[in-house]
Amino acid sequence: MNARALRVAAAFGAAVLLLSVASCPGSSCERGGKCPAPRSPSPSSPAGTRAPGAALSGTWHRIPSPPGGARQEVAAAVVGGKIYVAGGLVASGATARVEAYDPVAREWSRVAPLPIRLHHPMAVGYHGRLYVIGGITTGLGGADSARVFMLEGDRWTEAPSMHHARGAGSAVVVGNRIVVAGGIGGGREVAPVELFDGKTWRDGADMPSPLDHVGAATDGRYVYVAGGRRSGSHFASFQRYDPVADAWHRLRSMPTARSGLGVAFAAGHVVVIGGEGPRIFPEVEAYDVARGAWIRLDDMGVPRHGLGTVAIGTRVYTFVGGFRVGLAPSPVCEELVLT
Repeated sequence: MNARALRVAAAFGAAVLLLSVASCPGSSCERGGKCPAPRSPSPSSPAGTRAPGAALSGTWHRIPSPPGGARQEVAAAVVGGKIYVAGGLVASGATARVEAYDPVAREWSRVAPLPIRLHHPMAVGYHGRLYVIGGITTGLGGADSARVFMLEGDRWTEAPSMHHARGAGSAVVVGNRIVVAGGIGGGREVAPVELFDGKTWRDGADMPSPLDHVGAATDGRYVYVAGGRRSGSHFASFQRYDPVADAWHRLRSMPTARSGLGVAFAAGHVVVIGGEGPRIFPEVEAYDVARGAWIRLDDMGVPRHGLGTVAIGTRVYTFVGGFRVGLAPSPVCEELVLT
């Protein structure tokens, strides 16, 4: 199988792609209309403390869909209290669309489009700016990108490129560094971690189990990388990277093997949401960092994969994503309120 075919197979892990923009079943929100805003308090408060061993629970609420409508395989990041959703796949291929959600006003705004169309990119908020990293260009089977774009005001500029082109990876900020892990490039999984200090990229240690379509989050010290796929198989891997020691450690596997999942850190837990395998998963599982144990939370309202996921305080936000295996973009956005 050539590199292009390998890339397409790894990117979706499905024999049949649904090549029309399908609508989710059910409410007007799922058909592309605006979703009702949840009646819940402001998300601007910092993450609360939690006594060791205290039970964690969560409630799901629908939030407004983006004005641009359905897409999947997006990146999301928080900058200045707003949540940016960048790139993604639609029926015609990759999109350069970028939109920002204000979780206090519960309103969307349009942002200057990316310089190029991208799907499966990564995004972080770093030094008060939105960075969009890597991804795959044009459509299915497009070229992997190592380029990095930075939003300054309403204008995109180009930052130094990564050493390794990759899409479907993960990116987080730890201290003063962006850390990128996982992903696929040139038809194979990219093993080295890459770290960016604002000026240059450098390679870090290889992932013990290199995977693409991973999700990641940080507690401020470690990077937790969850799930992923390789050669069409989906994994329950849960790996921790220490950027200071440049070392990996395997942790207890997730209860549910999956890829294309959303991951965020909130309330002392690594929260993993949705994803795909032989089906689309509604399951939400949370890893208690202090206890080293997994717990099950309430399922998400509309199961999705390739979704953008971020946390602000004790709230976890999920944006768009595919509601069937393959290409089936959804406009659905939801919020998980942890208590």
